[in-house]
Amino acid sequence: MALDAADSGISTPVFQLIQARCMQAVTRALSEARTVLWPTRLQLQLLRIDSQRFQPLIERGSITITEAFRGSYAVFDIAAVLFLSLWIWRIWRFTISPSLNPEQPRELPYWIPVIGHTLSFVIRSQKLLNDAERWFHGSREPYALSLAGETLYIITNPEDITAVHKNSKTLVFDGYIRHLMGVMKVQPATVDKIYHVPSKHEMSPAELKLNPGAKHFIDLTHDRYIAQLSPGPRLDVLKSRFLQYMDRELHIDRLCEASIMLGTPKTAHISLLRICRNVIITCNSDLLFGDRLCQLDPNFLETYCAFDDDNWVMLYQLPRFYGKKVYEARQKLGDTFRAYLELPRSERQGAAALITALEDGMRGLGMDETEIATQLFLVHWSSPSTVFLEVLRLMYDPGTSREILSDKER
Repeated sequence: MALDAADSGISTPVFQLIQARCMQAVTRALSEARTVLWPTRLQLQLLRIDSQRFQPLIERGSITITEAFRGSYAVFDIAAVLFLSLWIWRIWRFTISPSLNPEQPRELPYWIPVIGHTLSFVIRSQKLLNDAERWFHGSREPYALSLAGETLYIITNPEDITAVHKNSKTLVFDGYIRHLMGVMKVQPATVDKIYHVPSKHEMSPAELKLNPGAKHFIDLTHDRYIAQLSPGPRLDVLKSRFLQYMDRELHIDRLCEASIMLGTPKTAHISLLRICRNVIITCNSDLLFGDRLCQLDPNFLETYCAFDDDNWVMLYQLPRFYGKKVYEARQKLGDTFRAYLELPRSERQGAAALITALEDGMRGLGMDETEIATQLFLVHWSSPSTVFLEVLRLMYDPGTSREILSDKER
């Protein structure tokens, strides 16, 4: 098959000059190579190279055309070097390096350094995680994603998750908590107060009674969680209220009323996700803060769901225009919690002892209403989507359901 000037739309002399110049360059680059794949612009085909045949045309050619092609060769050379470098880097990073460091979690391969999986995560994070699971053949091993130069480790095996939570010596969450507070617009001075370790000499007798170990506020909060959820009167009250609430909210009439998607006089399609959201969000609100919190905003549930859908946008600090709804939802929720704190305690009956203790502790640190409201929202923050996935797993995994029922009978 011959290269045809008529098909390319270029006049014959110019076309011959272009053809000759290209062939000379390829000859120089490939030395004694005898074939080359031409760009699609001049129709892809393999041509025999005979540079001497075209030498007279090159000598009579236009300087402009010659210089233009010389620039094109430079671009092609640079592109080839870059591609080769990228290929070598990819082989080293995702093949050789993991074999030399088998103790490190493997990284999901990508092509563009620094950017990594950022675009895939922003556009469709769930698809990225599904692709990663297929890439690692469902092994459930820990693996890593690269997001804008940072490494995110993904752990899906329950045994690994348990090990992470128990390893409090080498793995700490303070960095994440500080980042979360920054995302929620907590002032740096307030964060310093929260992490300040007081000296017993600077504490009053009343403060020493509440904090005998002289711990900073985050560690003290952890102790208060343990006190609230340990067997005893506080947990009994919480458990009794929780069971009453679930018994009421899981009645078929309540489920249909709040979660129906499509219905006829005889049948109804109910959203499991809506059920989980309605029950978990309102249950948390009532158990921790009493029924007054939800009464302050008639759209509290919808606002919380809007926040739950896209809070990752805020966590990764993407521009406001990308996640306008989640930022607006955060602002509305903050306003609701601040309005709750502004009420007299006599109008906030039903709050858990944990919430009252946290509020008193934060006021003792000199935090204002807005900052306390943010911290209480972080305490309230739960993910009904996680509950939805767990319920879904029970529905589609009979073995797990039988195991739970067997444990209950024992």
